[in-house]
Amino acid sequence: MSEQSWNIISCEDGSNNNNNTVAPRTKPDYDQFLEVLSYLRQLKIRTYTANVTELSAVDLVFVSLDDSVDGSVVTSHSGVLINNVEVCQCDTGYTGSRCKRCGKDHTRAVPGVDYPGSAAVPGVDYPGSACVVCSCNSHGVTECTAEQLQVTPDPVACAASLTSCDPVSGVCSCKDNTGGDSCEQCLDGYYGDATKGTADDCLPCGCPGSVVGGDVNVFAQLCNANEAGDPVCVNCTEGHGGDRCEFCVDGYFGTPENATNNGGRCTPCDCNGRADTCDTETGQCIACRNNTAGRNCEICAPGYFGNTETGTCQECTCDQYPGATGNCDNLTGECECLPNVGGATCDVCDDTTYNLTAGVGCVPCDCYPEGSLSLICNKDTGDCTCRDLVQGRTCAECQPGFWNVNQVTGCNPCGCNIQGTATLEDGSTDQTCDVITGQCNCAKPGIIGRTCDACSPVSKSTFPGCELCGQCYDSWADKIEAEGDKIATANTGLRQIWSHYADQTEAQVSAALDAIEEKIIEAEKSVSGVEELARQLQEIQDRFAQAMVNQSAVSSEVASLSQTRASLQTTLTSLTALTEMVTVSATVTTSVGDLRQQLDDLVRETEFPPIIIIIIIVIIIIIIVTTITTTTTIIIIVIIIIIIIIIIIIIIIIIISIIIIIIIIIIIIIIIIIIIGDLTLFCLRRCHSEVTLPLPKSRDCLSQWPPLQKERDN
Repeated sequence: MSEQSWNIISCEDGSNNNNNTVAPRTKPDYDQFLEVLSYLRQLKIRTYTANVTELSAVDLVFVSLDDSVDGSVVTSHSGVLINNVEVCQCDTGYTGSRCKRCGKDHTRAVPGVDYPGSAAVPGVDYPGSACVVCSCNSHGVTECTAEQLQVTPDPVACAASLTSCDPVSGVCSCKDNTGGDSCEQCLDGYYGDATKGTADDCLPCGCPGSVVGGDVNVFAQLCNANEAGDPVCVNCTEGHGGDRCEFCVDGYFGTPENATNNGGRCTPCDCNGRADTCDTETGQCIACRNNTAGRNCEICAPGYFGNTETGTCQECTCDQYPGATGNCDNLTGECECLPNVGGATCDVCDDTTYNLTAGVGCVPCDCYPEGSLSLICNKDTGDCTCRDLVQGRTCAECQPGFWNVNQVTGCNPCGCNIQGTATLEDGSTDQTCDVITGQCNCAKPGIIGRTCDACSPVSKSTFPGCELCGQCYDSWADKIEAEGDKIATANTGLRQIWSHYADQTEAQVSAALDAIEEKIIEAEKSVSGVEELARQLQEIQDRFAQAMVNQSAVSSEVASLSQTRASLQTTLTSLTALTEMVTVSATVTTSVGDLRQQLDDLVRETEFPPIIIIIIIVIIIIIIVTTITTTTTIIIIVIIIIIIIIIIIIIIIIIISIIIIIIIIIIIIIIIIIIIGDLTLFCLRRCHSEVTLPLPKSRDCLSQWPPLQKERDN
């Protein structure tokens, strides 16, 4: 039994709508059906069909009640739900109190067809309206955006409210740069296969800059993936080519991948109509026509001159000149000459060059300035004009017998000594010398000097004999030469130092050095004075320290003498008082026993008889007992009395002990005083007749004291 077996009726006042009739086969929707049931008091179900005979039976298998409202309380649309109404337990993919809606991440199997009963064709049920999982190729949204989180701050609750597709139409809410009803395609500006179901299915297009990244060098807005999965840009802007619009086509130049160069844009070639194309990166025109050249075909080509604007670039005529390169000025037509060549037709060597050669030019004269009169040489031979006694093409050599090319004399004569100079094969004297140093060729090893006019220091005869001394001398000479080398090295260092004095004369430098030396001497004197002063101060300090030591020793001695004097005076005073109580003789005699007896008598006189204390305590106890009636109290009192007696006995014992200790101390003090007094009187009597200060050394008197004398004799 379903709504299809019912007609729409009116529930107002129990009357039917439109005279209790409706259009035939018009089904009520679900809400209308419930409106009818809201006034239902009882439900009787009768089934029948034309195909059932009287002998057949029909069983009612299942009846359920979805919802109900107690209409007696409030209106049917806002009443209180009755608590015994069935609550639907929805299967996966369904939701709602009646499980008629598709749940999270689910949609209708037939997009747009909602719960059965809402079909466009009356009386036809669509089984395809079941809920199925959204088909979004794993690109459906599962996380909330920042705007959604502002409405529902809890991320979990917000995500629970999301669904990857519309529950009725099935259109997905896509992410990962995908789009389409099922997120099956990439968005504009991205390429890839969105149906793979991964987060990186759709990547940004690079044409060649990032289309979606805001780069300036973007020359296409769309791209697709080729079979290899690489992007291929669609419809590159004019002048750009390649799968990623990464290069310029013919007739254009630029660097599309370098956004810093004109934004990467390809610019049309500018060849002034004299070339069809240019280098696609630099813009250099290729194959300029009409004898033109240059980046933009703006000048006449090499070997031509004229005006490119008027098309009058004509050929140069410089090939006929040996000193020309074959090129000419592209405007005036003046020939371009080879190195060191001049003249309008490149036929003259420069002043300091010679020997014009085709394809090479002219060679420099290289005249030696010291030996030549001019830097200009013969244009054909290259010979320079030399000074007197100078020879050679460049005037850099002296004639035989001369040396040292110079601007004054030309060359200086060698002046070799006839006796010391070597002889030639023909028997004549060799008058030549080194053209640089002027050293003549000496006849013997023992002859030295530039002109071979002296004997070597290591020779043993007179000039021109000059025989060398031998190996023994040579060894010493080697050592001397080594020392000479050291001196030469020191001299070189001195000259280097001298070079820092701005070419001053020796007198000027000597004066400055003398002034510096005087200051150094004065400084040394000052240092010596300070050192002497420091030595004297140290000596004074040492003497003061010694004086302080001596003063300490004297102070100690004075203090010792003062103590000795005070001790002796105290001893004399004690002896004076002691003579009234004790008798001192040569042998120690004193009535120690009498003193002990006197002290014992003193103690006994002051002692309180113990029997009296005990009698007093007993009397007190009797008095207390007679006044107490309870046995417990008596026991307590007795215990207290016993404790008091014990304490008193302890106190008495302590007092007696203290008295005994005091007596022993007094006896010891008296014995010490007697011994000291006897010793002192003995020293005074034996050593001096009267007491004077300072006293003699005590060890002298002590050595004669009878007890010690007796001990020594034993």
